[in-house]
Amino acid sequence: LLAKTGKKVLVLEQHDQAGGCCHTYVDKGFEFDVGIHYTGKQSGMQTWQNVLLGGTVNQAVIQQITEGQLQWVEMDKSFDIVTIEYGNKLVEVPIKSSLSGHQRSLIEHFPMEEKAIKEFFRKCDVYSGSIEGLIIMKILPLWLVRLLVRTGLVHRLFRCFHLMERSTKDVLDSLTDNTDLKAVLSYNYGDFGTPP
Repeated sequence: LLAKTGKKVLVLEQHDQAGGCCHTYVDKGFEFDVGIHYTGKQSGMQTWQNVLLGGTVNQAVIQQITEGQLQWVEMDKSFDIVTIEYGNKLVEVPIKSSLSGHQRSLIEHFPMEEKAIKEFFRKCDVYSGSIEGLIIMKILPLWLVRLLVRTGLVHRLFRCFHLMERSTKDVLDSLTDNTDLKAVLSYNYGDFGTPP
């Protein structure tokens, strides 16, 4: 992006292979593709103007870097599986690519836990809806961040901070006693704030 604005750019690579997250490597006979990650909500062409109308900054940045040449393929409806062992029996719980589909699937697998599942997704929605607040707090001067935290104003400005004062375990314990559901919900907890 800096080069596109006419700035001189020097890229230094510490690894013995250039490419950062865009290369593969082999370790103990297994091939790993580190690839691009954390690029959720990439459907459709996004511009900075669209970001202001509800698109994501992530979309606009990817479009700028690739000049719109990168085409995204929709993920499989069930893109991963969590397997839970019950004695000799294995139960598979699919992880769905849409939040609504994932919530429905969890309720199908844990029908007695519908209230807890809906509350979990509500909390995720609160968190993901205010992630910009975390970014702003990283940019603000430290003295101002400390003032916002000390005075409690941080809770009025950013809805998610009260959740950050608790561990994932504490939050899940407050929702349910079902250890299997907790295992599935914590499978990839940090990424469920936004759809994969």
